[in-house]
Amino acid sequence: MGRTQGLGFKCHKDSSALGLRVRRIEQRQIHTSKNQMGSGASTPAASDVLEQELAKPPDASDITPDTALDEVKRLRALLAKHVTLPSPPPLVICGPSGVGKGTILHNLMETLPGVFKFSVSHTTRGPRPGEEDGKDYNFTTVEDIMDRIDRGEFLEYAEVHGNYYGTSFAALQTEKQVVILDIDVQGVMKVKDAVKDGKLGGAKYIFIRPKDLESLEARLRGRGTETEEAIERRTANAKGEIEYGEVEGNFDRIIVNDDLDKAQAEFVDAVKELYHM
Repeated sequence: MGRTQGLGFKCHKDSSALGLRVRRIEQRQIHTSKNQMGSGASTPAASDVLEQELAKPPDASDITPDTALDEVKRLRALLAKHVTLPSPPPLVICGPSGVGKGTILHNLMETLPGVFKFSVSHTTRGPRPGEEDGKDYNFTTVEDIMDRIDRGEFLEYAEVHGNYYGTSFAALQTEKQVVILDIDVQGVMKVKDAVKDGKLGGAKYIFIRPKDLESLEARLRGRGTETEEAIERRTANAKGEIEYGEVEGNFDRIIVNDDLDKAQAEFVDAVKELYHM
């Protein structure tokens, strides 16, 4: 038996059963989408079209294995025209500075190409060597970022190591890809508040921690980009971050980056499990 492209079922000889399956899958999508639409997401005319579609009998005995894919394409075109489907929940990554989040995330992107995209955060710190404005960060001023915060443009923001960082709601706009938020503990708390307040539908949380503070300090020194003052500040902050990360319920998974290859494999497995891949 062949597998119909883009669907979670197999074609078989019983066209009535197949038609029922097609209708139920697509109608469930329509119901879910309608329930999650905000004000202005659907016009009265669009609602009428959807209601008419839902009123059709679900057995659809006229659908055959040969016409099933065309029928699903038609229904999905209807969805695309009249309904804004919800984006997948963002993947929130947190861990102390220097723990290796960037390397682990880069491996995830290579292992599962096209599935994830980074949100481009705003920051008031200066760019590091090789960083590009608009690609790595949106580099801005304290005045600008405070104005945006006052206008309610940010999902989360925080002052970290003397600089402001923030993730705008606009950075989460995506049709299919999962947006990755690489943020600190303060940012995680604000994301959780946004979920609690209904401003965000949900999120998946993974914390990456070092084996111990000594190994973290060694990594920071190995960068060669931090001043002695910055290393001491980041190491001191890491203690509180690790304590928060290990509190039960704060994160869906905790990855210990003691061995990079092992940590990368465990991280990919955790993401696959969280997103049912």
